Amino acid sequence: MLNDKPLLFSCICALLLLSVPLFFRNPTQPFYFTDPESYYHLHLADLIRTTTFFPTFDPLSYGGRPIVMERGMSILLALVPPSLLPYLPLLLGILTLFLFGKLLSHQTPQIRITSIFFVLLSPTYLYLFSSLHRLSAALPLLLLTLFSYTHYKTSRTFLLLAFTTLFSTLAGLLFVLYIFFLYLHKKTSLRYIRSLLPAFLLPCLFHYGHLLPYGIPPLVSFPSHGFSFFLTSLFSGFGGQHGLHPFLFILGIFGIFFHYRQRYHYLLVYPCALALFFLVIFYPPLLFFAMFPLAFLAAVSSTTYIHKEWRSSYLKHFILLTLLIGILVPSLFYFSTIDRLLPDQAYSNAFTWLRDQPNNGVVFSHYDNGYYITAAQKTSVIDPGFLYAPDLPTRREDSMHLFHDLTLYQSYPYLVKYNIRYILLDTKNRHATWINEQRELPFLLKYGKGTFVQVYHNDEVTIWEVFLGKP
Repeated sequence: MLNDKPLLFSCICALLLLSVPLFFRNPTQPFYFTDPESYYHLHLADLIRTTTFFPTFDPLSYGGRPIVMERGMSILLALVPPSLLPYLPLLLGILTLFLFGKLLSHQTPQIRITSIFFVLLSPTYLYLFSSLHRLSAALPLLLLTLFSYTHYKTSRTFLLLAFTTLFSTLAGLLFVLYIFFLYLHKKTSLRYIRSLLPAFLLPCLFHYGHLLPYGIPPLVSFPSHGFSFFLTSLFSGFGGQHGLHPFLFILGIFGIFFHYRQRYHYLLVYPCALALFFLVIFYPPLLFFAMFPLAFLAAVSSTTYIHKEWRSSYLKHFILLTLLIGILVPSLFYFSTIDRLLPDQAYSNAFTWLRDQPNNGVVFSHYDNGYYITAAQKTSVIDPGFLYAPDLPTRREDSMHLFHDLTLYQSYPYLVKYNIRYILLDTKNRHATWINEQRELPFLLKYGKGTFVQVYHNDEVTIWEVFLGKP
């Protein structure tokens, strides 16, 4: 690495950029990380430390449910001292960029360094490696598995695939599909695929074997969102926290043409790219995988444009300057808002207060806050983990009643049903749920003095304690 000065410089830049959250967010606070999934893994890590190393049941989520999410990240967090956890995403981010650079060592220096530059400035990369999302560990493992396969093709690839799948089934599946793609093009053997499958299937059995008695989960109908939601989710320039660069996406589309026109008929590649785009819409975590091929294709496109003959040098420099600004602005916007990414200081203070309460009460809130609630060692009524959730349709309907019933007599049976001890409302979901707070749940909380007592309040979060007597 020391002899590879461009890659060394890139890793130093990654160290500097990924250290920014350490200065603008308080790394000593319990709710430091940016992604809600981080707190589910932290909760499971606490469960591992206090009960068993391989838990299969979560007693706090939905009041008790089987664990569905991969447990590799939770096991890793249980092994790392809590004081070092804020530095773990930084180390994983540097390792990921280093491995991406090594995988591109056969490319021209310009394409290689430009690809690394595009990944490094992507809000997708910066967001992922300021969190404890399971993909922050699965991605470097996936890149290491690819590197092992392309350079060595030894049994260590099987071991790396098993570890990758331990952190993310999707990451392991993508590697298996890549090998199958090579087999279709006669670049590997069927025997190799057969040898590879146990390394993928055994971690899957570890993850999901305990779910077999529960059968196939019912289809879950998620809340519908408009076109603006997909724009903000996919593209950082439209307000998303970790979406793709719009300019990088456009460059990537042109990069498909420049990269594939010498190898395949590019008209067949565009439908595949379009299909992947729609998959990302319906499953946003694919964004974290997509940023690497997109950065490479954008690098191919941009370097091709730089070396083309231009009639006007002014036009050439103007277009390149526009692209550079378009790529830098979302990254600068991300850094300018990093201290306000949820959970911010107000959320952290509220959930820290909740965690410090001695009772293990049930907390009712919007399901967005479910992972924060379990990380605060309290029981949630509902959270974002819908798969295999007990009585999910009933819980969603009961939640709507609690949010929108007009009288305490209507709400009271649901408070008793779930034995709710606290109600937590945050500003973001209050604005999204109620236009007029002089009715429904906010009104009941304000005037139901005998049942609801405000016990915590700051600019973002308010918590009421519930006293279940006669309504």
